[in-house]
Amino acid sequence: MTDAIVGTRRRLDLQALRALAIVAVVLNHSWPGLAPGGYLGVDIFFVVSGFLITQQLVREHDREGRIGLKRFYLRRARRLLPAATIVLVAVSVMTLAVVPERRWEAFFQQIAGSALYVQNWVLLLPAHGPDVDTPVRHFWSLSVEEQFYLVWPLLIIAGIALASRRALRPRAVLLAGGGLLVAASLAYWIVASTADYQLAYFSSLSRAWEFAAGGIIALMPGLRVRGRWADALFWAGFVAVLASIALFVDNPGAWSTVPVAATIAMIVAANERVPASIEWLVAWRPVQFTGDISYALYLWHWPVLLFAPYVTGVPSETWFMVILLAAAVVLSWVTTRFVENPVRRVPLEGERFHPRRRLVTLAVGSGLLLTIGISAVGSAIDAKNDPRPTACVERGVQTVPTAPAD
Repeated sequence: MTDAIVGTRRRLDLQALRALAIVAVVLNHSWPGLAPGGYLGVDIFFVVSGFLITQQLVREHDREGRIGLKRFYLRRARRLLPAATIVLVAVSVMTLAVVPERRWEAFFQQIAGSALYVQNWVLLLPAHGPDVDTPVRHFWSLSVEEQFYLVWPLLIIAGIALASRRALRPRAVLLAGGGLLVAASLAYWIVASTADYQLAYFSSLSRAWEFAAGGIIALMPGLRVRGRWADALFWAGFVAVLASIALFVDNPGAWSTVPVAATIAMIVAANERVPASIEWLVAWRPVQFTGDISYALYLWHWPVLLFAPYVTGVPSETWFMVILLAAAVVLSWVTTRFVENPVRRVPLEGERFHPRRRLVTLAVGSGLLLTIGISAVGSAIDAKNDPRPTACVERGVQTVPTAPAD
């Protein structure tokens, strides 16, 4: 969920891909029958992130002769933490306010895991795993992404160092290493998804190939398609992604290579410029707006949908789901406009901006500490005898228990 800007040129196609990804995820979470494979939106996000991050790192090395890890990690923190912290604080408060205490342990364990960006591994714990719907279950993908951001720059630096020591071309070494990583991780994903799909789905090891696949494309800047071939390649990728979202159900296994390859095809097709036949759609203002707020919308949509039954006491009907999603869009726009963008524009260097950087750091740090503190207290409370009813928010279930289920 990285900025869709490469060099000085804004990549409208990447913003459109992010829009497509978030719409797929939201539809899958709201009306799974409309987009049974909408969870593949996460795969699209991973490929785009791998492409952008690798391109930024390699270009920085080409320009400056080195990769500044501190600056890289600060940029990622500045981009991702402020909005996520606001959502986590809001989720913690709402959990205290409306969720029966018997569910606090599961909720707050996952909230703490999300704040520490290990939510994907928390979901694999047997007690409170993915079968328990919590307002931060979707943070698993952000955790995987943060883990990628932590490791990927180190692998690139190691590859460049190896190339220098062996007098080899850095891009050739990085391409070879990326190819090996794709092969190993993809093989693990296919095997693990057959034996234990939950492990394969949430594991960072079985997701690494999607980031690395995007990274490999970034390492080949000369890979360009022009004219009618670009149009054909983009449309083929677009149709393949839509077909995957519409047709895939449950465990796709090796078929998950289809949306990943299709996403890569669309990126390559637009490396020169957005193909003329699709430019009207890619540049359409609602598409770009959705891409702009995609990160915030990913953060907000699931808590809004999940908390609603706890507040109303009944499952959300279709008309109310539309209102809830509209509210999520408004929250996402506000977060993007007044939190993400202002913080992102604060320079990382320069004494003049030191007070602003200190304020942002203090606010984010305080929010995360508050979230972890509330989670520690809430998860330790034994409330098995809490008499309040528990709203049923499992997807597809249309009943509300009138007696405690625990």
